[in-house]
Amino acid sequence: MGASLFIFVLIIYAVVQYVLDHVRGKSTDYLCIIAVPVFLIPLVMIAPVPYIGSLTGISFISLLLAIAVFIILSAISFLMNQKKINPYGYPLAVLAVAVISIAILSALSLPIYSKIIGALHVFIPSESSLTIAEVHGMHIFSQYTGKFLDGEAWRWFTTPFFIAFAAFPWIGYNIAKKFRAEEILILVWCVVMLFACFGQNRFAAYYAVNVALLCGFVSWKIIEFVWLKGAGDVVEKAGGKIKGKTKGGAGVEKAKPKKAHNSEKSPEMEKVKRYLRPELIITCLIIGLVVFFPPLNASLATAKYGGGPADDWYESLSWMRNNTPDTGVDYYAHYDRPPINETTGRIEVYNYPESAYSVISWWDYGHWITRIARRIPVANPFGQQGIGGPYCGNDPGACVFFVTTNVSEANNVADALDVRYVVTDFMMADAFNVFYNKFSAMTVWFGDTGGYYTQVDTGEGPQIDPSTKYFSTMVARLHIFDGRGVALSEEFYLEPLRHYRLIHESPSNIIVMGGQPIKYVKVFEYVKGAKLKGTAPIGSLVEIATNVSTNRGRKFIYAERMMSNGTYVFTVPYSTEGPIDGGTNFDVFTSPYTVSVGYVTNATVAWTEGKEVHVPEEAVMEGKTITVNS
Repeated sequence: MGASLFIFVLIIYAVVQYVLDHVRGKSTDYLCIIAVPVFLIPLVMIAPVPYIGSLTGISFISLLLAIAVFIILSAISFLMNQKKINPYGYPLAVLAVAVISIAILSALSLPIYSKIIGALHVFIPSESSLTIAEVHGMHIFSQYTGKFLDGEAWRWFTTPFFIAFAAFPWIGYNIAKKFRAEEILILVWCVVMLFACFGQNRFAAYYAVNVALLCGFVSWKIIEFVWLKGAGDVVEKAGGKIKGKTKGGAGVEKAKPKKAHNSEKSPEMEKVKRYLRPELIITCLIIGLVVFFPPLNASLATAKYGGGPADDWYESLSWMRNNTPDTGVDYYAHYDRPPINETTGRIEVYNYPESAYSVISWWDYGHWITRIARRIPVANPFGQQGIGGPYCGNDPGACVFFVTTNVSEANNVADALDVRYVVTDFMMADAFNVFYNKFSAMTVWFGDTGGYYTQVDTGEGPQIDPSTKYFSTMVARLHIFDGRGVALSEEFYLEPLRHYRLIHESPSNIIVMGGQPIKYVKVFEYVKGAKLKGTAPIGSLVEIATNVSTNRGRKFIYAERMMSNGTYVFTVPYSTEGPIDGGTNFDVFTSPYTVSVGYVTNATVAWTEGKEVHVPEEAVMEGKTITVNS
């Protein structure tokens, strides 16, 4: 994307420079002679490279478009000069050709048209793209706190961002005095990159180069002004006079030396005095304090802290790497990319070994899962693969799995994508805006953004809280409720997730809900579940329950009830006998299940003494049935 953006900068520059040169009656031939080889050489270099040099690839199209623009602009200029058409009609001719070209490309539905329109999303990102943090526009005032010091412009650049603005009119003034192509290029480059920053904050890294150049320009101009302003007095005292400003600074003409009365000062001392004048020293100190010190101080402060995964993520994924079965896919091996299907135009599905499985999480974490856990993620940041939903052809994917309120739909996604493990973190479930809300982004990709909040009247006035719909989503049922059955109200009960079990959680607590601390990262396993089958009198209540103890010492009860019709069958995800060889070495353990039968009498339930049932790991993994003796 960065390379294509720079080509876009050069295309904009070409239009500006061609218009200025043609209107001023200057030949434009030099632009085409220089530019065409500049773009043609890399085009020839990438053409043989698979995928990068593809005829529909953005790199190939960008270079081809740049060559075409320079040739067309030169051709229009040449023809108008030949026909002696008023040069002020050149901008209109260029605009007309551009509009007609885009209309033709749109009508023919050529790939180049979609690439051109897609490139404009740099400045106006789509709704789905805005769910990505680095695609948000850069703000001078924070969009969250409204404070200037919290805005990205100050946090990332400090003073240089604002000082750089002084260079724009200064360079513009220089261009007005003398039309220099290099200054026009710098101005166009800086303006386009500035707009790109406000379109997507990821381009702030590119604009940092522009800011450095612009601040250097402003700093030198200030120093030059102070030098020229005070140089006359010093030179006169030294026996010289100012000739006037010349290229590279002030020129000094030496006068005839005067006869010294007592002693003659050395020429070296006079030079030192010229450059170590108080006003120059003070100016340089002020520039250092205003231009250079703030970003340097911010950079040193930032460098003290590392980026990348939080400790909880690293701990959980390291645990996964060492305690889950190997996928049979060598992490360090080289693999050929699957061919492209000639019918669909999409890459064929890779033929994984039977032992392979996937890990589903939000796409932000895909590379971490690959790098740290050495496992195969469903979704990762490469081209938004594995997100699924309406923006990705309604394919099964992460947004569907985590946002759906239909457990069967989530199971279908897991089955379609060979999911064995689910990794969630609090940010994925943070509809409370306590830490960082990634839940809203998932709803955008899912194509259903409404109904997750409700207004509740409290003693302190109306309050917006997550709704029943939110708590019914898979991500909330997993991360907030651990897959347990929960009564949200007297009328609404969430059944337990019978095919998902918690197998590990990270150490950090984020919030407490219902007496349970909510950990930062949790790892679940998708299992077939063991079936507990037994008999009980018709109309009686049957309950199973087990005490769950996590690796962090947190305890909760996994339980389920049903009305017996003479028999009952429960599907349970937890084994009570511990891990087995070749399976998951989970560190969340449970007590034996207790099966109790209750009889309703006068609106109360009388429970019989429970029976203990042991569930081996094989039964959970293979979906075996265990008969509970009456």
